[in-house]
Amino acid sequence: NNDGDDEDEDEDEDGLATLEADFQRQVGLRGAGRGERMTLGRRLCFSHHIIAPGKRQAVISWALQLKLGGCSKIGWPGLIAVEGDERDCQLYVQLLQRLRWKRFTVRGEQQVEGKEGESIDAMRKLPRGFAEFQQDEMHLFARLLKENDLEDLLMTFMKVYNNSSGGCESSGKARDDGKKGRKKRAK
Repeated sequence: NNDGDDEDEDEDEDGLATLEADFQRQVGLRGAGRGERMTLGRRLCFSHHIIAPGKRQAVISWALQLKLGGCSKIGWPGLIAVEGDERDCQLYVQLLQRLRWKRFTVRGEQQVEGKEGESIDAMRKLPRGFAEFQQDEMHLFARLLKENDLEDLLMTFMKVYNNSSGGCESSGKARDDGKKGRKKRAK
């Protein structure tokens, strides 16, 4: 399924090191607001492919450092599902968008406003930690999301948007980083 464009196989290691340093700086600057209601964020990201070892490591390590739970499916296509503090989800996606991708899109997005005093961990549906599924394990990626009542989020991978997700608002929009690739028009 390789289309001959393995640009991320030759990933610029200096570029990844620069992003890693920037990530550490941004995490260090982010403070928790006291007295705020917590907002849980979820994202389902689509990539043309995830194959470069450096990129795979960044996907996992940044999620873990930000205390995001989730999983990725490597190969063609590449998928990433994460949940955690909304601010951390935003930072995670911003950092991923700075990597070199043939195509990278946020297909699904959910925010859940917590009750006063409710922790992010109490609102989670996905287990803490991060799992990486192989090229031929799409069914396991899908099962993890379905078993944790996130089928609506999973369906955004196929551009099926359901805005009645049991208290969660799905944006119903795909966001594209604007790099390479074009959206096809429906006829």
